[in-house]
Amino acid sequence: MTQEQIRFIENNLQVSNRELSEKTGLTIGQTKWYLRSNQIVRTQHQKEQIWNRRSTQQIGEGNPNWRGEISQDFMRYKNIQKERYPKKFVARDEVRKARRNGTLIPGPCKICGSEEDIQAHHEDYSKPLEVEWLCGSCHRDLHRSLNFLSEVVKQ
Repeated sequence: MTQEQIRFIENNLQVSNRELSEKTGLTIGQTKWYLRSNQIVRTQHQKEQIWNRRSTQQIGEGNPNWRGEISQDFMRYKNIQKERYPKKFVARDEVRKARRNGTLIPGPCKICGSEEDIQAHHEDYSKPLEVEWLCGSCHRDLHRSLNFLSEVVKQ
């Protein structure tokens, strides 16, 4: 690490570690290591500058989850989903009602056995109360693998 890089880091603590590493040519890990090993801590004002800059970069089209302003209007989004996937919408609603009135009781995750963040997974939406209980992580992984398999089959 050169003196020039060190001087730049110390004079620009209002900038995030990622931005510091990009401007100095160091890795983020090297930047963090330098700050930690020299016990350099950002002030609250410097942290707020980073947060404010980051939040302005995440607005609108700068946000990686941007969907063309659809996220601004939840009911519009929900209605579009209802139109695209009517069976899925009905099945989720049936599960929600059954859980609320106690006729459907969640069990541990079928894959890992966890009892936290339990979600219902439907193999067939035409059978809304036939579900497998999965934790959020396993449920997400299952859908990723199913999406991957469907892409492979298309090719």
